[in-house]
Amino acid sequence: MVKHYLLLLCTILLLPPGNALLPSSVPGLHSLHIPQLHPCTAAIKPIQKLHSSSSNNVHLNEQDRLFPEKLNIIYDSKCSVCQWEVDYLKQRMQDLSTRTNSNKCNDLIRFTDLEANEGYNESDPANGGVTYTMGMTSFHAVKSNGEILHGVPVFVEAYDIVDQGWIWEVTKWPIVGTLASWGYDMFAKIRTQLTRGSSVERLIEEHYTRRNEIMMKNNDGVEEVCEPCQNKIASEENEGR
Repeated sequence: MVKHYLLLLCTILLLPPGNALLPSSVPGLHSLHIPQLHPCTAAIKPIQKLHSSSSNNVHLNEQDRLFPEKLNIIYDSKCSVCQWEVDYLKQRMQDLSTRTNSNKCNDLIRFTDLEANEGYNESDPANGGVTYTMGMTSFHAVKSNGEILHGVPVFVEAYDIVDQGWIWEVTKWPIVGTLASWGYDMFAKIRTQLTRGSSVERLIEEHYTRRNEIMMKNNDGVEEVCEPCQNKIASEENEGR
């Protein structure tokens, strides 16, 4: 686990399988309280927050959880770095299940693939309103109460759930937290170039183009154009004037 600290301190992503780190690409870090409770036996605390980015003070009852797991991680399976991290977390859940002789540990975290064959459903409540664009430009997760996390807080939360929250305690130090945020911001700009051989902007455009084509077929030729495509069309029209 020493490699995790080296990555944070040096902001260099040396990623052995199962030990990927992705600090936040969005300026600012959310302060998180990490309870020191065993992930399989800890009681679920009353839900008090909805979206971290929302100004509404909305409270949810425990029965209004979006999904039974504690966290829904939204990731890009075609990115080897992201897939390594997901595989590691899955292995940790399996190890916890074996250690505690409890199948509950296999259901601590759900994983939603942005590049699933059946497509990514932006309107699914379990995805917390996270769009494909948001998910591709920064690592996102949704807590069962609807709170959205991005960047470093995703890892803080996920590792705490699988009983390794101590790894990310160091990011609470202001200097380290700033370095982690800056490091991932730099990495996020070139992530898909390194792992998929294409810019994130191009991948987003291709995704919505495919989605629009499917929607046109399903709606008998009635075209619904996504926002990124609308912006591109408007830009091309302005250049042609």
